[in-house]
Amino acid sequence: MIFIICATIILTICTITDLKGKYIYTWICGLSSAAAIIVHAFIKDIPTGNVGLGVLIGSLAFIVSIITKEKIGRGDAWIIMTIGALEGGMFLLPVLIWTFIFFNIYAISGIGLKYFNLKSKLPLAPFALLANTLVAFLAGGKL
Repeated sequence: MIFIICATIILTICTITDLKGKYIYTWICGLSSAAAIIVHAFIKDIPTGNVGLGVLIGSLAFIVSIITKEKIGRGDAWIIMTIGALEGGMFLLPVLIWTFIFFNIYAISGIGLKYFNLKSKLPLAPFALLANTLVAFLAGGKL
């Protein structure tokens, strides 16, 4: 439960900075990810493979960011890595699915209403916060 609360706080900070300045404080994500990995290793609340899966998915997001020349921003990859390190890969997968569902609904609606076009850069952090909250609620606060 504490990791869900930490992830929610970090995602809230990332959402505010992403919406205001289109910037993600990657140092917050990096420090919290490193701390989460160390804490998980000591208290063994989540299997190591599950945390590793979360970090692996975040690493893949970095690779996609580099290959696509930041169509998915590096800050977004840091967010994915942070959720994976804090809550584990098995929690991250439904969060990512819901994040992209919410994001696509918003993007398609905005394009349809001509608020923005296909080249617009949209923030991912608010949708990750919403998805993380939804998945935590549906999971009953358990990892």
